[in-house]
Amino acid sequence: MRIVREWGFPVALIAAWAVAAAYTVSLLITPPGQATPPDLSEPAAIADTNAPTS
Repeated sequence: MRIVREWGFPVALIAAWAVAAAYTVSLLITPPGQATPPDLSEPAAIADTNAPTS
C-alpha cells in the first residue's frame, strides 16, 4: 500500500498530462478534407504598407 501512495499521484499526473497533450495535438491536426484554404483575397490586410513608423 505504501508504494501505491508514493507512486499513485505522480503516475496519475503524468497520465493526465499525456491525455491532455494528445487531445490538444488532435485538435491541431485537421483531416485534409475538412481543412479550409487560406483567404488570399486581401493580401493588403496581411502586409499593411500604411502602418505608421516610429
